[in-house]
Amino acid sequence: MAGRTIVPGVRIDHWSLTGDTTASPWVESVWPIARSLIMRAGGGIYRQEPGFAEVLSRGPSTQLRPERAYHADAGLEARLTATMRWQATVYDREDRDLLREPYAETQVVNENCGTRCVGQNSQVLVLTTSPGFYQNALDGHARGVELLVERRTPTGLSGWVSYSLGFNRYHDHNTGESFWGDLDQRHTINAYANYRATDRLSFSARLRAGSNFPATGYWTARDGGYFVGDERNTLRVPAYSRLDVRMNRTFTWQQKRLTLFLEALNAYDRANVRYAVPSVDNQTFQAMNLFEKMLPIVPSVGILLEF
Repeated sequence: MAGRTIVPGVRIDHWSLTGDTTASPWVESVWPIARSLIMRAGGGIYRQEPGFAEVLSRGPSTQLRPERAYHADAGLEARLTATMRWQATVYDREDRDLLREPYAETQVVNENCGTRCVGQNSQVLVLTTSPGFYQNALDGHARGVELLVERRTPTGLSGWVSYSLGFNRYHDHNTGESFWGDLDQRHTINAYANYRATDRLSFSARLRAGSNFPATGYWTARDGGYFVGDERNTLRVPAYSRLDVRMNRTFTWQQKRLTLFLEALNAYDRANVRYAVPSVDNQTFQAMNLFEKMLPIVPSVGILLEF
């Protein structure tokens, strides 16, 4: 059984742009519980100073505070057999003083907002303003659990399957808004398999799937279309799923090796989409082309020569 280890550390940063010096301490530990069961844990405080875009742009950026993250994770790892293992990890990250530009995204409000607004009646469209007025506005968290099962063997079937459940949410203490983070993907599944039929022939496949991220900004679905809304990150990009497959056949002679491969990306030709910045009708508030198509099925064949 391996021994217990505790490794502390600290990172010192000096930012010539702002003249600040910060310290970010961290600690990692490994704690064997049984012959085939190990606990790993770690944590730290991490700081990030404002960058060039925030400091040098217009607005009171010179008074910005560093962004902070308090991170902790703990996990268990165990071997089921000589070739198989599993791992489970929980994590929590508390974010403080993250930077945000107010009114940097088009949205609908129910109040008089002056020259930035377009519209009639009680609802008006707040148009995107020029960037630069950054504020330490956001506090939030990212929490979740990650599970992994893996099999490693020089012949036959190898691979791994992982699943993660995560929650990423923020609160703007200037505007009072609360919303899901731009990278909040609730469910994520990844799987990889490689089968070595012989020492020269192998087959592999990779599956990636997820419930997907929010369509970043103030969007809502209504009457079969998409419109500017008054709540941030409530509309989600449709679920993502993609399968890639590959076959390798190797030929060797003397000290040279030639590998012939056949490959198909997005093998079942799923019509995945991603968020794209849309155009907005100022009269109806409708958003056009909110999503754009991603990679279709892409078959390919090639060779690799090593000598």
